[in-house]
Amino acid sequence: MDKGRLALLGQDSDAKLAAHLGLSRVTVTLKCPALGIPIYDRINWGQTELDLLGRYPDEEVATLTVRRVENVSKKRKELGIRAYRNGEK
Repeated sequence: MDKGRLALLGQDSDAKLAAHLGLSRVTVTLKCPALGIPIYDRINWGQTELDLLGRYPDEEVATLTVRRVENVSKKRKELGIRAYRNGEK
């Protein structure tokens, strides 16, 4: 991947970048952490999405909100919300 393409990583969702660059989403998803590029995250979290944090496992919230697990965990920690524990909602 040339420097111009590498500069785009982390600037938009993996799916959008993959389509733009003609690569698979998996390729883009794996390349960012390998190069130490911060994970792209949509800036705005809606209240409904925020209400899920800590009430469900981060993996489930990630699936429901179409975000990466790392971004869900980061947001939950930023807000001081404890991780979900089985049986607590």
